[in-house]
Amino acid sequence: LSYTLKITPFTHLTNAEFRDTMFGRFPESQAPLVTKGWVTEVKNQGSCGSCWAFSATGALEGLHKNVSGELVSLSEEELIDCSSKYNNMGCVGGLPNQAFQYVADHGLESEKDYPYQSKNASPLIPVVLPCDSESRKDVIKAHSVSHVNVKPKSKSSLLAAVASAGPISVGLDGWSKAFQHYGGGVLDSGCYPATNHAVLTVGYDMEAKKP
Repeated sequence: LSYTLKITPFTHLTNAEFRDTMFGRFPESQAPLVTKGWVTEVKNQGSCGSCWAFSATGALEGLHKNVSGELVSLSEEELIDCSSKYNNMGCVGGLPNQAFQYVADHGLESEKDYPYQSKNASPLIPVVLPCDSESRKDVIKAHSVSHVNVKPKSKSSLLAAVASAGPISVGLDGWSKAFQHYGGGVLDSGCYPATNHAVLTVGYDMEAKKP
């Protein structure tokens, strides 16, 4: 050997305990956060291409629950109507990180105060309703949140983010046949280069079995 070993302050630990102590770890399994009350009921975007807004509100709802202890359904419609200056295009499409930046700058109302109106809108026509937000009604206050990007295509980074921060916005290929006809179970058809749909990661299970 080109090195020597000796008794150290960590010798009494198992190797697994040493790894956990020095480098941290995420749990082997993370129950879906819906069971912890961090996620609202599943929502329906309809024909509007607003997945980016729903993904963003889902992550923000979990963050708000974590900080305040209160689960509040947030307004996708405000993001659709009001964040065009952040390069979002309403029902034609957008990005969660651009939605997060809007919320960081302007805040966000609840779905109750600013309800979803775009369910039947066309994903091909860039028409949005006039912005009607009122900062006094904001559940998420301006300048109270920030966001960072998880390392792309890194499963370990995503799992660690979910374990530490809660629900995470992710992008995937929603046009694949596997996704089109998905009925349940662990979808392991592989990763596709296209990213055209935003969803919310709410948990994981290292021991999940294929149906």
